[in-house]
Amino acid sequence: GVENAWRELCAEILLHLEKPAECWQLLTAHLLRITHCDRVDAGPNAPEASFYTPIAQTIHSESNASSVLGLSLPNQETTVQIAWTPRSFLLIENLEEDHRANREIKKLLAMSGTQSLVAMSLWAGGTPVGLLCMDRIDRKFTWSEAQLAAIVEVLSKKVAPLLAGIARLHQSINSPISCHLQASLLSTAELEVARLALLGKSYKQIASDLSKSVSTVDHQLRSIRFKLKVRSNSELVSKLSIANSRD
Repeated sequence: GVENAWRELCAEILLHLEKPAECWQLLTAHLLRITHCDRVDAGPNAPEASFYTPIAQTIHSESNASSVLGLSLPNQETTVQIAWTPRSFLLIENLEEDHRANREIKKLLAMSGTQSLVAMSLWAGGTPVGLLCMDRIDRKFTWSEAQLAAIVEVLSKKVAPLLAGIARLHQSINSPISCHLQASLLSTAELEVARLALLGKSYKQIASDLSKSVSTVDHQLRSIRFKLKVRSNSELVSKLSIANSRD
């Protein structure tokens, strides 16, 4: 079902922790499959940024849509700022006639063939994570507002927190994951094992990198999960990210 498909997406994202751009790519591919639009683009961003530049996109095989990778949209333009409304979405049924889009936005989007679009922001709690846009170019279909609302809901609850956790992980990849956790919960050795595990490395790869036995790595990961009271890598990412945000 739909819920299982989203769960599988999150699981697949966890397999690409070491490559954030691929995580965003997986999201665009999933959204294209469930909405049947022509093109989906997405990328990390914040409402105060000057421009939105997508880092991932998926284009329908039957569409003549052109690539928007490398295209920068003025993030402070009114239309884009509407898309930054938390837990909401911007629906433009006819780009040419919609008064909310100014001439500059219309010109930029027309270059990629966009006729109608849906744009929405990703938030993890009160923290902005990124933007995504789903476009209709030359294939005939209608947007379902109920479906779009459901997408916003699952992005808020499942996907955005995961992407935010991955972003924080990479921001702190060359520093201790969390001085709070280091002081009160995890040993230095466990922190290093946790860092490599969150990069998607297998037990054997971690053991090789740290010159440990596989059984030792397994024991340390069990200890980490027990100390942090988590049962999965997804929960581990969230726990470490929250702790890191306090530093």
